[in-house]
Amino acid sequence: FAKEGGKYILIDINGNQVGSESWTDVDCFNMNQPAAVFNGTFWGYVDSTGTMVSDYKYYGAKSFSNGFAAIEENSMWGYIRLEDFSQAVPCEYQDCADFSNAGSAFVKNNDFWDLLRFYIY
Repeated sequence: FAKEGGKYILIDINGNQVGSESWTDVDCFNMNQPAAVFNGTFWGYVDSTGTMVSDYKYYGAKSFSNGFAAIEENSMWGYIRLEDFSQAVPCEYQDCADFSNAGSAFVKNNDFWDLLRFYIY
């Protein structure tokens, strides 16, 4: 992403704009997974080709990391899944960090940070 004229645009390695969209705010790409973009009202997700891969519908959003992205609803945070954008963890935390390669993330609850870990069966 690069900021041009007060808005963010997506650029390629040569500095050429990718797609025609621009955004008020963005969160960086993680490992070529969709990035969170803000249209001035809601957050959505864009892939590295500039294609929107979800609607603008989130009050807050962070980019995908290891298959999950933090989203905000009713001033609380949870996670959605990359494969279908379904809710993976309910929005019940004050804040959420990116998921690690080990399947864990820090979540803020009652002003303290806890470790949330997914176990695959």
